Amino acid sequence: MRITKALLPVSLTIIATTSACWPQKQMITRPALTASTQVAPASTIRPVDRIFVTNYQDMGTAVEAIFSFSPDLKAISFGEIHKDTASNLVSSMHYFAISVLPVLAKHGIKDIAWEFLPYSEKAASEVAEFNRSSKLGPFLSKQWAFNEDYCELLKMLEQARSLGVSLYGINPSGSAEQSLNTSNQAELISKKTIEIAHRLLDAGKKVATYTGAQHNNLTPLNEEETDWSFGSDLRTYTHGKYVEVDIYVPELINEYDEDRIALSDWKKYVPKTGVNLAAFPGGRYVLMLPLSAEPIVEKIPERSPNCAK
Repeated sequence: MRITKALLPVSLTIIATTSACWPQKQMITRPALTASTQVAPASTIRPVDRIFVTNYQDMGTAVEAIFSFSPDLKAISFGEIHKDTASNLVSSMHYFAISVLPVLAKHGIKDIAWEFLPYSEKAASEVAEFNRSSKLGPFLSKQWAFNEDYCELLKMLEQARSLGVSLYGINPSGSAEQSLNTSNQAELISKKTIEIAHRLLDAGKKVATYTGAQHNNLTPLNEEETDWSFGSDLRTYTHGKYVEVDIYVPELINEYDEDRIALSDWKKYVPKTGVNLAAFPGGRYVLMLPLSAEPIVEKIPERSPNCAK
């Protein structure tokens, strides 16, 4: 599919309908989890030929370490396992909004290609209105009304505004694109990310992206899904000044995902507290969050929840 729509800068953070990044999965029982023994800290040097695992107090501190390993980064791409059930489980998006966005802004990254924002002028217009009034317009309100991460999307929006972060939509927009099958939608998300990232980089800006954990892969999982991932393209375009950062909430890793996160024996990376940063050769990092301290209670919202704290 050829993409001809103009680049849509958004001077705020927003989120849109979640588009599946991986094929639709059957109902799968989540594996029983037990917290692993704490991984011993490693010296803070750039990894070369083996995996280093270090525990940090929070995700922001861990991302600061990534910048210390690669101070000349031009692009950094974050990938999550999407929260697909409404519950009290704190998602990776919450930690990203609170802890990581300020770190990115500190390092001069204020342009983010965002999977949860539709690639449309209507969405961009409503983001601009939110910047003025703090109110969501009807288009985005409808898009996000039943999103499993609704309150965290608003948290992202507010945090981005306070930091002066611009958000660029990459989610399929319009009935034709949204009716595409999962594979074609995944390819479209990656194509749009590449288009936007190239334009921003050409303008001399640093770039961040936030998508599902397969899109940012430096190495696609298999030949059939090469077009789902943009990591290799951005690494080439930035002359190697690119890193892949995957964020994993352990409760969201089910039997299906275990084969797709490219992290063998992943349970050993789960920290008791804080965040474990696993640094791999070649520019890939994994941020592993601890198990939730509270029992996970699933619920289906009847309307957009009241997010006031």
